[in-house]
Order: sequence, then C-alpha cells, then structure tokens
Amino acid sequence: MTPFQNPTIYIGDLRIDEPITTLTDLLFIGVCFMAFFKTKHVAHEKAANIYRWFFLLTGASTLVAALIGHAFLYHFGIEAKIYGWVTGIFGTCFAQFAALYHTRKTIGESIFKTLMVVCILEVITAFICVFAFWSFVVVEVHSAFVLVLIVTVLESIHY
Repeated sequence: MTPFQNPTIYIGDLRIDEPITTLTDLLFIGVCFMAFFKTKHVAHEKAANIYRWFFLLTGASTLVAALIGHAFLYHFGIEAKIYGWVTGIFGTCFAQFAALYHTRKTIGESIFKTLMVVCILEVITAFICVFAFWSFVVVEVHSAFVLVLIVTVLESIHY
C-alpha cells in the first residue's frame, strides 16, 4: 500500500507545496468567513458577536497557515509559521470568552469571574509558551483546552 501523498505541484513557475492541505484550508476559510458574514444580524448580542469574531479570526489564521505555513513555506521559512499560530490562539480565545458570556447567567457571577481569570491567564500562558517553545503543540493544547474543556463543557451546562 502506498502511503498518503501530498506532492508539490507547479502552475507554470509557481510552486505550491502541500496542495491538498492548502485546498482543505481554503474550503475551511470559506466556511469561517461565511459564518462571520451570515451572522451579522446577531451582532447586537454580546456572546453571539464574540462567536462571530471567533469565526473571522479562525478563518484568518487558517488563511495564514494555508499560504505561509503550507503552500509557500519554502518562500517564507519555518519562522513565518508563528503568524498563523498566534492568530489561531487569538481566534480560539474568542470562542472561550463567547462561551463564558453566553453561559454567564447559567453558571452564576462568581464562577463566571473565576473562569474569566482562569481563561485570561491561560491565553497569556499560551502566547508566552508559543514564543518560548516555538511549537504548534502549544496551539493544539490551547485549542483543546478552549474548545473541549471550556466551550463544550460550558455550552453543555447551559443547554
């Protein structure tokens, strides 16, 4: 059996590395941007508006990752991946704060304030760690913490 291949392609003189990854990233970006623009009517609700910005920034970080971190990594260099990582951390932190505000009445004011401090400290720690360790693993751990432990648990309690 041949292992999965993601070969470099050329369009004229233009070299595109990891074209399958880049294509799936571009499709995901379309979904994120569509979600941002289609939810404009709920911008007056604080939690919903913060979720909108999660979609926009997640799409932006994926755009940076698709172009700089995958398709044209040979041009920008490995150091340029940090732009997508930082934007990704910033984007997912919007989801956790949206979940906090959405569930504020359900969880109570004291738990809300405690979780707000925990989340702020976690975001600061993630930003520091991504520069200290220069690793995508930091982004993965941050995303897992935010989307599984904060967003999923809070929204499940609220539901």
